Amino acid sequence: MKELTLVGNKYSTDKAYWHMFTDVYDEWFQPYKSEQTKHILEIGIAGASSLRMLSEFFPHAHIEGADILDKSQFRSERIQTHMLDQGNEQALQQFVEKIREQGYQFDIIIDDGSHISEHQMLTLKVLWPLLRSGGLYIVEDLHTSYRDLTSGSAYAAMIKWQQTNQLISKYIPEGDGQKIASESSLVEIWKRDYLPLKCWKCLQTPVECGCKMDLINEGNGSITSRIVKK
Repeated sequence: MKELTLVGNKYSTDKAYWHMFTDVYDEWFQPYKSEQTKHILEIGIAGASSLRMLSEFFPHAHIEGADILDKSQFRSERIQTHMLDQGNEQALQQFVEKIREQGYQFDIIIDDGSHISEHQMLTLKVLWPLLRSGGLYIVEDLHTSYRDLTSGSAYAAMIKWQQTNQLISKYIPEGDGQKIASESSLVEIWKRDYLPLKCWKCLQTPVECGCKMDLINEGNGSITSRIVKK
């Protein structure tokens, strides 16, 4: 089992036991496992299991979480939290200014927030300048929109970007999309096409699961993506 999946299971994050994102993140994160990685941001905190996983996996980094709800109870020596509505462009811009005033950029940004296509694209547009050169931007849970191939689908925008090197979304002005695409060196989509360790509903293993759903298909084949900045 991959190191990050082991750490994720330790803290019971669904990135490890259900989505299996940690299997591929273990590879994606390797170039950032050094003392040079200082700042990581994750949108969406829930019970902070993912923040704890990141804190252990990146022992030299400051981990910041942002959520529409107050999650200050999860703050610790290396974990900081912010209240942030990712569906509100003004709030996102204010967050950008706050980080700029503190004088740093993020090495990794992970969007595990609302999972709404409009919010995912808006967050990418506004927070992109906060990602350092060579940094990693992750948009999770694209399976929430993968059947929708209209211009409003985050999945459609990402898959076309991967295929054509053009970022086109009705939620991102054309000029902003061209700029982000020109500043990216890699766009990749990953889909879980094997069974999870546990079902997200009953938390039982696939053998024990009685939920009677296809744990791979029918929207359950979790999809994530990465963008690497030049």
